[in-house]
Amino acid sequence: MTQQTVGTHDLIDLQLCLDWDSKQGRHKEIHHFSNYNIWRDLDLLPEGLQKEILHQQQGHSGTVDIPAGEIVPSYDRRLVHRVRTTDFKEVFQGREIPPQLGRFYPQGMIEGLPDVFSSSLLPLRIIAIDDDSLTCDLNHPLANHDISISSTIGEIHGAPDEHGGRCQDVLEQMLHGPRGCRYAIPVRRLIISPQTRSDASTKPVTATSTHCLA
Repeated sequence: MTQQTVGTHDLIDLQLCLDWDSKQGRHKEIHHFSNYNIWRDLDLLPEGLQKEILHQQQGHSGTVDIPAGEIVPSYDRRLVHRVRTTDFKEVFQGREIPPQLGRFYPQGMIEGLPDVFSSSLLPLRIIAIDDDSLTCDLNHPLANHDISISSTIGEIHGAPDEHGGRCQDVLEQMLHGPRGCRYAIPVRRLIISPQTRSDASTKPVTATSTHCLA
């Protein structure tokens, strides 16, 4: 009996994984999408990844490499701003959060940034702290990084009765936050030191797994 493959109108369970390197280590972020709609949403993925999903069998995995600046905006020095220390709102959603070098914060925590609303949850990073000023980088956290995207096909559910509904750009959810995703639940976060790994890598691995029900 021939094993079922992913058809053009099927719903499937899909795992997508982002991998990238930084000065801190190797990073891995995993998202799980239930009832991913091939007919409606597959063409929103990179073409190379589409080929690793369509007409493939359950359990098939594939990877594409994406150079920096291709799926997120390239690094732009104009998005680096120096602000007064007093412009940093240390109380956010009822919590006192002091600025720390290297940390990411919602852009809305800084007053006076151009084209940024106080409600913005997009990330910025503090890259310098002086006596009376902070330097903030508003570039996407992956703007300078080459990344790999891998897919693994879970259960294939077959074609639904209806083909309408709203498109879901799952890569957009992974890279910019779950704006179109109703449930995004972090399930684990761990650091794996080089000594505990089976390979000879000299970098630690930061692994983040997120369960996202699309």
